[in-house]
Amino acid sequence: MRRNNTFTIYGGVACIAWVIGMAPAFGQVPDQETIRLSPGSSTKVDVPAGVRKIFISNPSIIDARPDEDGYAVLITGVKQGKGEVRVSRISREDIVFPVEVEPELQDLADEVGRMLDDVEGLVVKIVGDQIVLDGELLTRRSMVRAQEVAEAFEGRVLNLTSLDEATYGRSVKKALEREIALDSVEIKVDGDRILLMGTVASQAEMERVKEIAKKRADNVTIMLQVQR
Repeated sequence: MRRNNTFTIYGGVACIAWVIGMAPAFGQVPDQETIRLSPGSSTKVDVPAGVRKIFISNPSIIDARPDEDGYAVLITGVKQGKGEVRVSRISREDIVFPVEVEPELQDLADEVGRMLDDVEGLVVKIVGDQIVLDGELLTRRSMVRAQEVAEAFEGRVLNLTSLDEATYGRSVKKALEREIALDSVEIKVDGDRILLMGTVASQAEMERVKEIAKKRADNVTIMLQVQR
C-alpha cells in the first residue's frame, strides 16, 4: 500500500496527524471559489451547520483550525502551493475549500517584471491587492506578451497597457521599407493603419510584399499594381 499522502485532521480539541495510503477523494463543491492567500496571511470562512472535523490535504502548504464558536474555520497560508481544506459538518455534507498560496505581492510583481523586462514603455506597479501593467507599448508583439502574462496570473495581474500608435507606425514603416526594399512601393502610415501604394514587377513580387506586410501589421491596405 502506498503511504505518501499526508492529511492533518482536527476534530474537537484533539489534533492528530495521520499518514495513510488511500484517502477519500477531495471532490470540489462547485460554489466554493478558490481562496487565495500569501504565506503567513489568514482568512476566516463560515461553515453553516458547524464544524465536526477538518481535513487538510497538504499541511506543508496550508493550515486550518476551527474558530472558537465552531461555525467557522481559520485558513492560513504556510508556503507557496495549492491544497484543499475539507470540512466535515454536523449532520450535513462535507464542504471543500480549494486554497492557493501565492507569493507575496511584491515578489510576484518582481517576477512579472522579470518576465517582461525587455518590453519598452512598460510600467509594473502595485495598486491595492493587484499588480497593474501600465504604459504605452511600442509594438503589438509587446501588447500580446503583456496580455499573456496577465492571463497567466488571472485575478492578480491587471493589464492596462495601450499601444503608442505614433511610435508603432514609425517602427512598422521602417521595418517594411527595409524588408520590401522596393523604390516603386510607397508606404504610408495613418494611426495603426498601413497603406502600400505603387507598382511591383510581377505577381510573385506582389505576393512577397503582401506576406511581409501581413506579418508586420494587422491593419494593412494594399493598393499595388503589377507593371505591364
